[in-house]
Amino acid sequence: MSTEPGVASPVTERPSAEPLVARVLRLRMSRRERAALRRGARPITRPYALPLIGAYVRPYEQEAAFRFAALCATFHGTGHQSGRPLGRALRLSDPTRGDAEGPIARRLFVLQRQPLVLADSTIRSVLTIAAPPSVDWNDVLWLLRLWDHTDLGRRVEVRQRLLRDFYMNTGAPESLTTDPPERNEES
Repeated sequence: MSTEPGVASPVTERPSAEPLVARVLRLRMSRRERAALRRGARPITRPYALPLIGAYVRPYEQEAAFRFAALCATFHGTGHQSGRPLGRALRLSDPTRGDAEGPIARRLFVLQRQPLVLADSTIRSVLTIAAPPSVDWNDVLWLLRLWDHTDLGRRVEVRQRLLRDFYMNTGAPESLTTDPPERNEES
């Protein structure tokens, strides 16, 4: 367990205010820095993003953190709204409203079997199709961090949570919905 405020353990806790997310949200306002962050998704061009966010990235989460920064920079028009996980944001913006044969639903099912190196491009395509006005970027970082977790049970739970959030009943007005429960699993 980490004792630093705003920093969660790598596996079990979702932070409420992630320093990396705050840094990337600030940096993506500049065209030059946004381009450098987008280049950071691939290891060969990662040196462009390293000076910008390297101090905020822990060694065990490099792949997820740089891919997150690239996603966040690519979708700089998508705002940050706490409590709106990626699956829910996609559902609210889905033109087919969760149709199992719709383009977003099909891609989310394909996404379940992809490793992180392929998953970020699929996530990029669903964000392009849905174009949600806002998403909880802390949740996206948490999702990417745990995407390729070594524990199969946790990995499956994280991946299926995306589907649960997408297919969750959205009949209540969004102002009445609550934040998703903390993902505090004990080892």
